[in-house]
Amino acid sequence: SNPEVESAILSSAKSTPFYLPRSTFKPRAEALILSIDSMLGLDEDNAVEGEENDAVNQLNIDPMAIQMARGTLSRRLSHIERGEYFASSAVILLDSLQQAMEATEEDQTSALFTMKQLALGTLNYGNIGSEDVAEILYSLIPDYRMSDDHDNACTSHFASLCPPRSQSVTSSSGLSVTYPPSFIITAAEARCEQRDLSSQVCFDVKSDEQTDIPTSIPDGYYNYFVHQSRSEDDYLTESFRPLDFSMTIAELEIEQIALETEISELERNLQDLEGKIGGGDSPKYGADGELYGIRDDCVSLEAGKYEYGVCFFQGATQKEIGSHSSTDLGKWEGMEIHKETGLRVMKWTNGAKCWNGPKRSIEASVTCGRETKILTADEPDTCRYVLAMESHIACDDRFKLQNDL
Repeated sequence: SNPEVESAILSSAKSTPFYLPRSTFKPRAEALILSIDSMLGLDEDNAVEGEENDAVNQLNIDPMAIQMARGTLSRRLSHIERGEYFASSAVILLDSLQQAMEATEEDQTSALFTMKQLALGTLNYGNIGSEDVAEILYSLIPDYRMSDDHDNACTSHFASLCPPRSQSVTSSSGLSVTYPPSFIITAAEARCEQRDLSSQVCFDVKSDEQTDIPTSIPDGYYNYFVHQSRSEDDYLTESFRPLDFSMTIAELEIEQIALETEISELERNLQDLEGKIGGGDSPKYGADGELYGIRDDCVSLEAGKYEYGVCFFQGATQKEIGSHSSTDLGKWEGMEIHKETGLRVMKWTNGAKCWNGPKRSIEASVTCGRETKILTADEPDTCRYVLAMESHIACDDRFKLQNDL
């Protein structure tokens, strides 16, 4: 491959107003990731494992929150890079079709047909909704933009697209029609209402000023909105819905009976499983029995001169590293969902009594992670211990929504 040719192709793909939010978000996200990595000691000069970077402590930032923000930034950068790859491929294909358009009339007809099929296939299999189609059309067709000032990366590109416009065009059959179609105009109006047209965002990658570290990355950060698959009630969903007249009513009734029988059997199996693992109305193993898989597990962490260990549905201990004796920090009490944060909080209570103080206890806040393990241990109050943990049990629908997964 030729790097210069590849660079020219990618530049062509990036030259449209539709790419403007990505060109604003991308350098900002890359700079933030570098700052976060440096702050958390994830660069080549990594600090000692288990110790938080001084910069995090000085700024009073939750390290888990900025790690989640970093993950969101990385995923969105990955989306953009994947889009750039597909856009470059599309430029090559469309250039080839354009050359065919300039050949014989037969080649022109074939190229037009291929372009239409390509556009329809992209809309269908890309699951692209009406509002995204409207944004693409109004971004790419100059006649529908208020201005061509898309070099100003500080201004939201929606400022030149809204309010949506239409014009009368003559069809191939000689009829005068309004373009874009009414459903596209309606979708464009909805998109304009959702976006901040006056948004001014700039980021100078050459600036020496410290980059502020956000603890969350909302959709629309630096004018970049994550693509959403089209909804069931979208106009295009019905347009692309396949038609199937192959089955008779009698065949459908037989299939219905079979499905109802299968549902009844699945419901019986579900009831049996709930009785076994404590799902349904039983809180023993958490929602839907999520704790069942770790019911016999124990995890530990060395922090300072102590080793902290917890066993689910059993007890928690603290001991000096190298010692065979330990202090009882409490017995398993259960797990609950924190009302404000949505985090799972595990509790061990009624441990050994402190000298002239309360009985020892542990609370562990659990976030999503591949393995079940303790990340940090602290004692904010006398004989009250607080753990930060990771576990796959916290990788639920709420976590997906918070992190745009």
